[in-house]
Amino acid sequence: MYVKLQYKITIFITAIIAVVFFGLYYLISGNLQSRMTDIIKNQLFTEAKLAEQLIQERSRMSADEVD
Repeated sequence: MYVKLQYKITIFITAIIAVVFFGLYYLISGNLQSRMTDIIKNQLFTEAKLAEQLIQERSRMSADEVD
């Protein structure tokens, strides 16, 4: 009787620890994923700005060549 109760308590505590660890992993991975998404968005925005500046410079250069 006592041994069965001890096993039940051990399994219950192990299950709680597993749930806590999976929860922490889920939160951490979610935060990392959103942070990576923000970094990628910022990178794409920066590249779009640079491409726009390059297009404006080329159009200015071609306008200068025409004159």
